Amino acid sequence: MDYPKSLPGINLRNGKFTDGNAQTGELPSRDTAVWANSVTDELLNVINSAGLTPTEGSNDQLKQALLAKYAQLAGANFTGPVSGPTPNASDNSTQLATTAFVSARIGTAGNLSFRNKIINGNFDFWQRGTTISNVGGYLADRWRNDWNGSGMAWSQSQQAFTPGQTAVPGEPKFFYRYTQTVAGSGSALTCLQQRIEGVATLAGKKTTASFWIKADSARTLSCDMIQSFGSGGTADLPTAEQSFSVSTTWQKVVLTFDLPSLAGKTLGTNDFVCIRIKFNLNAVQTIDIAQVQLEEGVVATPFEQRPLQVELAICQRYFQKTTPYGVVASNGVGLGGTALMSIVYMGQSGSSSQPLAQWQLKTEMRIAPSVTLYNPAASGTSGQWRNGSDSASSANARVLAASTRTVSIDNSDTALGAQTWYVHASADAEL
Repeated sequence: MDYPKSLPGINLRNGKFTDGNAQTGELPSRDTAVWANSVTDELLNVINSAGLTPTEGSNDQLKQALLAKYAQLAGANFTGPVSGPTPNASDNSTQLATTAFVSARIGTAGNLSFRNKIINGNFDFWQRGTTISNVGGYLADRWRNDWNGSGMAWSQSQQAFTPGQTAVPGEPKFFYRYTQTVAGSGSALTCLQQRIEGVATLAGKKTTASFWIKADSARTLSCDMIQSFGSGGTADLPTAEQSFSVSTTWQKVVLTFDLPSLAGKTLGTNDFVCIRIKFNLNAVQTIDIAQVQLEEGVVATPFEQRPLQVELAICQRYFQKTTPYGVVASNGVGLGGTALMSIVYMGQSGSSSQPLAQWQLKTEMRIAPSVTLYNPAASGTSGQWRNGSDSASSANARVLAASTRTVSIDNSDTALGAQTWYVHASADAEL
């Protein structure tokens, strides 16, 4: 669009509108129906092109449409700035959206930060281990695998991108791989899912899921979302399932869901909203997934790259451990400089000669966690304190108290020898 220079009698001054000047006889500019309709059509075309329905009295639709249109124009590889289109008075299309946003880049700061409701969507963090075989439940941080069949064999692992690859934008380091070596039976569903704390998240809104995916051969997969109102609440409410095709090369899938409002629903405890990427359980297959994002609106914006230390802290709201980051919490992993330690002094006896340690959690957890104990030594009793000379284990290690901030671990043996005693622990507050 441009100023209506070609319209007769419009009375522009220096190419722009003027109020006129009675003293000099300059006439004011005239707003013709052609001009008013052109401006209105220009704005409506932007709103319509973003998939929104123009609504009289709604004053933020242009803003929503500009953000949406920018994401479409910029794409995941956009780095800007680039020049916009040439103004054209007769082009009542999407020039406004183009020129408004191609000179700026959506980043990870400002009011667009934390738009991704998925935690660890880049699959950077695997505190439970980077290869997990034939086990359902949680795997990569915040991600879990669930199925409803039997007889299958599979593994899930963290895989590394080749540095400099361009198939998936943004230089991600890792992706998730699901490898099924034996087909299942009895049903047809296995899925990768993430439960997002709070069923109110995105309730009553249009929600867009996006992710990059490929497979060992052409396949048809599906995705849906579930509103879970928690124990004692309204029954789980799934959205309609959406199918999509997957090939042997990386491709971006974008799906939009309408999440119902909470009106008329009853909230229980541990409520959440969940996204599920579903595979066919009755098949031998390999599925790779990267950069999962879930956000409000009808358009997938470029994947949000939050600082790694921030993302890890968010993960630790739900799971953390005393072992070093790269060491899975288990028995026999060694002290690692991070094991909980307690000194039993000479002269103590009976119930007073017990180790006691307080674990200050790295970040506030969602709820008081479920705690599992591990013997650091390669010998001795699993899940028990082990002394520094690796000669004795306790018999009754226990969690004395646990809160969202601290965990106290002691022991209830009759007596333990005067030594320094060690134990590892993990804390689970997952949904």
